[in-house]
Amino acid sequence: MTETTDYRRLIEDQAARSAQALSRFVRTGQDFALVDFPDHYNVGDSAIWLGEIALFKRLLGGGPSYVSTVESYSKEALRRAAPTGPIFIHGGGNFGDIYPKHQDFRIRLMTDFPDRDIVQLPQSISFSAPEAVAATAQAIAKHGRFTLLVRDQPSLNFAREHFVCPSELLPDMAFGIGPIEKPVSPSSAVFMLLREDTERAAYDREPLLRRPDAVAADWVTEPQRFHRLCTWRSRIAMAGKGGLASPQGTLDLYNRLAQGRVRRGLKMLASGRVVVTDRLHAHILSTMMDIPHVVLDNSYGKIAGYMAAWTGVYPKVRRAKTSDDVLAHLKDWGV
Repeated sequence: MTETTDYRRLIEDQAARSAQALSRFVRTGQDFALVDFPDHYNVGDSAIWLGEIALFKRLLGGGPSYVSTVESYSKEALRRAAPTGPIFIHGGGNFGDIYPKHQDFRIRLMTDFPDRDIVQLPQSISFSAPEAVAATAQAIAKHGRFTLLVRDQPSLNFAREHFVCPSELLPDMAFGIGPIEKPVSPSSAVFMLLREDTERAAYDREPLLRRPDAVAADWVTEPQRFHRLCTWRSRIAMAGKGGLASPQGTLDLYNRLAQGRVRRGLKMLASGRVVVTDRLHAHILSTMMDIPHVVLDNSYGKIAGYMAAWTGVYPKVRRAKTSDDVLAHLKDWGV
């Protein structure tokens, strides 16, 4: 079996698992909602969104009846657009108290819709405050129709210990996109996509940054007029079809935003012959493009947990704990 066969099979196996799981919650022709669209610069969350949309299309032939961000969410609008059917919450790495806005939204959604099935798409869980765990557990128990999907074993263990609800281990839904062709040829030996936020792990990155043949960046900025351009294109596409105010107009805009952000991230990653990263979705997207890469973990072990469950068998990834480990792996690859 070749390495290329391995990576394509790995991707399809994870996408198939996700599609099979979704089929238990929604059927063809049924209304459903998908909320918490990630309208921000982080490429990884947009990759998850596009994977979710692709998996729903693969399974149902269509997309959600209602979509929203946390900020644009409306109980009344959701009930009008999707009066029945499940409510899915976008997956990612914000289940817990690192990003309280999203956790507060989950609890609000359970309060607003006590009569509906609510499915949290695959997340990584991280709490630091016991009172935040208790508040989430209370909301889940009171609701009684909440399903929690997680993407690593530590998160599953945590969910089953603290929450009274069905919980299940599933892959990250970005894999629903499928294998990806590299959008550009490499322009440097090494591209380093390294975090600058609260999830950055405490390791000394200076030895990496001193390499003269490496380019280092993060992917949390975008062109100034990008959002305006996507809005303009959606407005043209949806003319006579309900406009951007319609649920399908909103979905069209969200998909354009996510597609543009993922394209930006893919070009960054593909610009290096080898990638070094401490972002989970840089690992996932590098795998989907079959790019050799070295992975450092984030602050709470999210990447290691995911690799242990799903992608550690990919033959072109190496794990590292220190910059010296990274440099040794790069030397082994001849860069």
